[in-house]
Amino acid sequence: MPTNSSATLLCAQCKKFFTYMDSVVMCDGACKRWYHTKCAKIPETKYRVIQDKDENRTLGLKCVWTCKDCRDRPEMGRDPEFESYVREKLGKLGQVLEYLVTKIQDIENRQKSQEVEFNKLWQQQQTAVTIQGTTVPSPRTTHIFQD
Repeated sequence: MPTNSSATLLCAQCKKFFTYMDSVVMCDGACKRWYHTKCAKIPETKYRVIQDKDENRTLGLKCVWTCKDCRDRPEMGRDPEFESYVREKLGKLGQVLEYLVTKIQDIENRQKSQEVEFNKLWQQQQTAVTIQGTTVPSPRTTHIFQD
């Protein structure tokens, strides 16, 4: 709940006083203003997560909520620590992505070489069967069988 200064006893959105029954949240952005959760359109489940900040920090999570004004002005609502964390995670994701792309390329190359090998074997078999006087259809053609 906000402190007793007159500015913090009012919701920054609706300008109504807070009561002890109200669910309220403070903007973690630059403005540090307080809002009714209904005015801020924060669902109850998200509000509970925001309220469990100490528990979330223990788990290594950073839970913040910023008002629309602070979100619309990113230069005011930036958190250098969080941005650094995000950059670090994005870097790791980039490494994982590079690894996965390499693995996919390896699989595609193996598949191509297996296809080339299969075609060579097929050609050899077709040549051997043709020598014996019969023709073997290509494995890539479809056949319609009729009664």
